[in-house]
Amino acid sequence: MTVSQKKHVVAISMVAVIGSVLWVHAGDLNPPVGPIGPTMKTLQQVEPRKPIGQADVPYTISQEGSYYLTENLIAGGLGSDCITIANDNVTLDFSGFMIGPSEVGQWTNGVFVSGSAHKNITIRNGTIIQSAANGITAAVVQNSQLIDLRTSNNGGTGFVFGANGTVTNCVSSNNGDRGFIVGAGSTVSGCVARSNMGNGFALSSDSSITNCTAYSNTGWGFDSTFGNSFENCVASMNVGRGFSLSNGQSALKNCTSRSNGEIGFRLGTQTIVENCVAYGNNTSDGAVGPGFVGGLGCTFRGCTATNTIGDSGIHATGSATIVNCTATGNGDHGIETDAGCTVVGCIAANNGMDGINVSTGSTVTSCSARSNGNDGIQASNSLVRGCATSSNGVLGINAQLGTTLVENHP
Repeated sequence: MTVSQKKHVVAISMVAVIGSVLWVHAGDLNPPVGPIGPTMKTLQQVEPRKPIGQADVPYTISQEGSYYLTENLIAGGLGSDCITIANDNVTLDFSGFMIGPSEVGQWTNGVFVSGSAHKNITIRNGTIIQSAANGITAAVVQNSQLIDLRTSNNGGTGFVFGANGTVTNCVSSNNGDRGFIVGAGSTVSGCVARSNMGNGFALSSDSSITNCTAYSNTGWGFDSTFGNSFENCVASMNVGRGFSLSNGQSALKNCTSRSNGEIGFRLGTQTIVENCVAYGNNTSDGAVGPGFVGGLGCTFRGCTATNTIGDSGIHATGSATIVNCTATGNGDHGIETDAGCTVVGCIAANNGMDGINVSTGSTVTSCSARSNGNDGIQASNSLVRGCATSSNGVLGINAQLGTTLVENHP
């Protein structure tokens, strides 16, 4: 076969292949009977959420669904709520935008949830500033969420939120009342309350609070009722108490109360405190209060109380247990208890008065007290066993009213 003939055969073969491919991929030459339906998605399918813009406000969400802001929403002097949520199962996404005032007026509430106990509300990703009342008022909601929000300079409270909800990564600052008010059974994490005129956090019962900070609020850092759990939280430079959990049955772990105007930790009955630190509290003029104050039956493990101004490091009322704690440099006693308490493995040094001072029916075991201004250990009608004292201002161990001493090293 000549070269010309070979080229001719190759050309014919290629045409045959291309023809067969086109035949395989060609459309049906006999389409089905009837109108042909649309093949593209509708706008509702592409973006099922409902937009809210400046021209829409004040706006009431009366149907369940998902809504989002398209721009900042500025008050027009109407004195109304910017967005009202009046149904269940609503998601409101700020899309990073702000609800705020204008030169002629401000919103009453940035977001207001109206009516009876609505549920499954999510509000996220934006900022509310300078509302006349609260940033978000959602006191009646249940099983709802606040996520990645900021409120500041509102006349009332930054966030008012109902029961059994979740508050995550929110910041409330410079508000005229409290930073956060949160209902019972809630989870609060990664939040900050800063420079509010009231308490930083006001928490109802049976809630979990983790990785939160209350800083420089005019009231208390954390105000809590009973049955709450705190972990990795910090209260710093608040005018009042750092933590106030006076109703009891709560738990704190790895929390710090530092340089607050009054008591570092005020704890109710049967509260468990682990690895917490109270440092330099009682800074307000005339303030009196220990670093830790524990109610009846409290337990302290691995806690540190340092540099409490003018008062004791740890003060526990009756039937408390204090284990492996350290109290140094406090203005009064290092560790002070009422009747029937147990103090084990603790260190008290360089305190203004006694290192450890216990009342009737208490037990002090394997503790160290050194360089305190008065006695190392002072005990009344109690048992002191296996303790070491040195370089204290008066006595190593001051055993009063029938106290028993066993194998100590004064």
